Amino acid sequence: MHRALVVIFEIPLSEHTKNLKVQFLSIPIFMLGLFAIYFGSNIVSFVFALITKVPMFNALISTFLSVLFLSIANIINFMSFFFLMYLIYHVMAPRDNKKHCNSISIAIFVSIIFTVLRKLFHKLIILLASTNPLFVAFGGSIAFLAWLFISFNIILVGARTIYYLEQHQS
Repeated sequence: MHRALVVIFEIPLSEHTKNLKVQFLSIPIFMLGLFAIYFGSNIVSFVFALITKVPMFNALISTFLSVLFLSIANIINFMSFFFLMYLIYHVMAPRDNKKHCNSISIAIFVSIIFTVLRKLFHKLIILLASTNPLFVAFGGSIAFLAWLFISFNIILVGARTIYYLEQHQS
């Protein structure tokens, strides 16, 4: 991840040497963050959906509150994606003049894309499961690899956009 960001910001490798800990730990920490976001948001969504489906709570809770619970789960998911993208673009990116407005705006944009792609990935897995359970085993693993590839490319496009924004502003 760090090498890709160095290439995107067009910094010669001999000029910019980052701490080896950051280079070796960036990908595992990023992957753990993505897994935590995905599973954490799914658990929160599942709990809120369970609460709304229990007949006792369904009588007590209006539809407005059930929609509110699901919206809170989506907001938590979006904010966790935003925080992770902001850390990547502002902390890990090897830039000299780090402006918060560029990092925040691109992190918001990339977080929106990730949230939409997460919903599409979820629908794809449900479609595969409803078609044939065998498709989940094979299609799910291929879809997961495609998700990783697309996610990495989206992060790199966001980093390149920040690079162009900084070049335009200077």
